[in-house]
Amino acid sequence: ETLRTVRGVAQVRDDGAAFARTWARAGEQLASTRWRTAPVAWNTLDGRILAATRQTTSAVKVAASTINFLADTGRLQITVTNGLDVPVKNIKVTVEAANQRLRIDRQPPVLRIGAQSRATVNIGVTALAAGVVPLRTTLTTPDGTVIGQGADVEVHVTPTGDWVYWSLGGLALVILLLGIVRSFSRRPHQPRRANP
Repeated sequence: ETLRTVRGVAQVRDDGAAFARTWARAGEQLASTRWRTAPVAWNTLDGRILAATRQTTSAVKVAASTINFLADTGRLQITVTNGLDVPVKNIKVTVEAANQRLRIDRQPPVLRIGAQSRATVNIGVTALAAGVVPLRTTLTTPDGTVIGQGADVEVHVTPTGDWVYWSLGGLALVILLLGIVRSFSRRPHQPRRANP
C-alpha cells in the first residue's frame, strides 16, 4: 500500500522520477528482515515515507466555496490549489452531486497546476430542481491513487424555467406602457382658437 501510494504520487509531481527513486527504494527496504531487531528504526523510516507522500496529498486540494447557479444548463467553476514548491500534472478531478437536483454532464479535463498556484476547472451541469446541492470532489492520479483533499462545495441551484420568460414579458409590457404614457404626456398642447 505504501509503495503504491509513493508511485501514484510520483506520477503527478514534476520531480516524480527523483521522488520515486528516493521513497520507493526506501519503501522496498521496509520489507527486509533486518528490521526485526530494530522496530524503532523501522517505524522512523515508515513515518518519513508517509510524511513525504502526505506532503503531496495534503498540499493539492479543492478550495471550499459556495456557488449560485441561476440557469437550466451551464458550467460550474471549481478551484484546485497546489501548495507544493513543485508543479503537479495529470490531476484528475471527479465531481459528484450529492442529490438529484443537479446533473453532472461533463467532468473536467486533467489538470496541470504550477508550484504554489491554483487552477480553475469547468464542469458542465444541468439544473433539474431548485435547492442546495453539495458536491463531492475527488482528486486522483492516472493510476487511481486518491490524492489531495476534497472540499465542501455547495451549489444553490435555481433553474430559470417559465418564470424567467413571464418576468421578461412583464418587464417588456411595463416598458411599453411607460413609453406610451410618456409620449402622450409630451405632446404639445395646442391653444384654443377664440371664436369671433
